[in-house]
Amino acid sequence: MQYVEIKDLTFSYEEGKVILENIDLNVEKGEFICILGQSGCGKSTLLRLIAGLERPSSGTVCIDGEEVTEASLERGVVFQDYGLFPWMTAGKNILLALEQKYPKRPKKELKEIVYSKLKEVGLDRSVYNKYPRELSGGMQQRCAIAQALSIESPILLMDEPFGALDAVTRATLQDMVRNLLEGENRKTVFFVTHDVDEALLLGSRIIVLGQSPGRIIYTCEISKDNRPTRDTQFTNPAFLEMRNQLIGYINRDVAEKLK
Repeated sequence: MQYVEIKDLTFSYEEGKVILENIDLNVEKGEFICILGQSGCGKSTLLRLIAGLERPSSGTVCIDGEEVTEASLERGVVFQDYGLFPWMTAGKNILLALEQKYPKRPKKELKEIVYSKLKEVGLDRSVYNKYPRELSGGMQQRCAIAQALSIESPILLMDEPFGALDAVTRATLQDMVRNLLEGENRKTVFFVTHDVDEALLLGSRIIVLGQSPGRIIYTCEISKDNRPTRDTQFTNPAFLEMRNQLIGYINRDVAEKLK
């Protein structure tokens, strides 16, 4: 049995527009799945279906043999817009998630977990008392990642989390996520992006969705021992060939829709 099994998944809105069609995907524990494709192909919708925030029109999403029917703290979500309540400090945003996951644990103990998670994502304790508006975009996203990591969900869903950030901050957070989610902290990750280079840098498997309705048009796997780094992703011939293949599939899909 696969850890995450998506079978014959189709999703459409009430007005009848089909967003995703016949998605089949099996994922093992610890995989880092990058979902790649152009805007409007259903990447974020697929993530919401895995999260339990939407229900499929047909087909199923199962985790450890159990069908997903609603949202759960077993699946942490990081959104592009950070998902922090603006009327609460960064620390209390993280604390709120912990209180939901561990309602019987002392608040003092949970607060120490918040501090440790802030440190884990490269932020100091003073951020606890700052409101989101007082933080840069990169710092807000670090807080959102800390929030998702704090509840110790075995599955992490990330919806273009770095799409609104500048290039330097984006690269820094990519490296941070890559380092955080290896070894003992390894999780099963679904990471939505439209950036081919980001997918190659982070993913152990890349899935390309075609457009309207979204369906899987290409997949490729990247072994742990053969992953690109910032030094090799634009110089290694094998990685450049993989990059060109991914871009080629996306461009051909776009060209077919324009005909």
